[in-house]
Amino acid sequence: MRLLFLALSQHGYGETVIGMSLARQLLPLGVESHFVVEATAEPVVSHGGFGYTVLSESMGPLAGRVLDDVVAEFKPDALVLADYLIFSRAMRTIFLLDPWYIDRYRLPVLPIDIWALDGQHLEMDFGGQETIRLDPRIRELTAQLRPVPLTHPEPDGDGRVFPFRLSDADGRVSRRTRGHLHNTLGIPRGHRLAMITFAGWQRSPDPRYDERIHRVARRVPELLAHYLRALPPTTHFMVIGGMPDAFRALPADRLITLPACMPKRFAVLTGAADLLISLNAASTAVAEAILADVPAVVLSNRFTVTEAAPGASGAPETPEALEVPEKVSEFVRTWLAGTGPLYPFRIWPLGYHRFLGPLLAGNPYADTLATAELLDEDGVMTVLEAALYDRATRDSYARARAAYHRTVAALPGTCETFTRAAQAAGLTVR
Repeated sequence: MRLLFLALSQHGYGETVIGMSLARQLLPLGVESHFVVEATAEPVVSHGGFGYTVLSESMGPLAGRVLDDVVAEFKPDALVLADYLIFSRAMRTIFLLDPWYIDRYRLPVLPIDIWALDGQHLEMDFGGQETIRLDPRIRELTAQLRPVPLTHPEPDGDGRVFPFRLSDADGRVSRRTRGHLHNTLGIPRGHRLAMITFAGWQRSPDPRYDERIHRVARRVPELLAHYLRALPPTTHFMVIGGMPDAFRALPADRLITLPACMPKRFAVLTGAADLLISLNAASTAVAEAILADVPAVVLSNRFTVTEAAPGASGAPETPEALEVPEKVSEFVRTWLAGTGPLYPFRIWPLGYHRFLGPLLAGNPYADTLATAELLDEDGVMTVLEAALYDRATRDSYARARAAYHRTVAALPGTCETFTRAAQAAGLTVR
């Protein structure tokens, strides 16, 4: 069987990495895979061992002709969308094509659905001002592949959803390897290493986005750096993916900065960390940390601040009027005054707070994550310090991860799951 993966994300590697993981897990079935990627993902796919074709935004609608040629030459038995949401939006916004341009190939379509879209209202809150309506075609597709983590591990009742393991590899790093990495990185014995990752689209959002998204992208690292500076002096920081300017305020002798790296190296570095800190509740990096048995803290914001901070000139005096926490620290109050309107987000700086609700609700994956509200300084510091230094807290998180690992291990093998999904789409794996 030949599968053509359409992985068109322009703002990160996660969806492409998930597609490549699925393709690797299908090798025992003799499945041959080819990837069509947006140029941003070429550094990742070029190291994946699969054939690939690159589309660039400058092609515009001519990207459809390139896709025609790939289909004609590769002769796939099916198309895999990696993932559905990114594909349906990228075709419209990047290449100015109807996503269902691909209907002309008369091939079965198997969507990877990272967001558990089927059954949702198919609306995405974006930047605090906009609600984006998503393409409803997902409801017509009969073989929806959902990676675990991030999605719920249970299939749906009508046989259209097929959860599969994000990875079949053991991502845990041995104590010996971890100790060697700490020595290499200059982490003294007994000290802790906190890992913080930033994607390019978080630090430098698409210039087409509203200014408030760019402002929140610039300002939030300042608040996070303030919290990190207050951690015990035995805490070291490893920043991967480019460092925001605000992080230059962190102690230089405890700061390690590394550029974005390939998945294998990233996995090893993750295993060296004592904690991963993220501002993206749906981050593939967080999912990989949990699978590597590394605790993770996810910071988000559920509050809407429409003007300045409570007590600032011209702003309402009561926190309730602005829906911010009742006890706002002086630093956060000042930070809010300089930040301007702030909107809820679970994926900084884009938003997606309501959108991610159904994905996380009742999901055992969410039970493995420590969470805190970004504007609650006391709450953030309590969670971070406990996750790094409190043995009882770390043991509790470890038990939650172990229970989740057992849930993931109980899933059918990915080859078996894919075979059943292919049959639902009218395919025979051969």
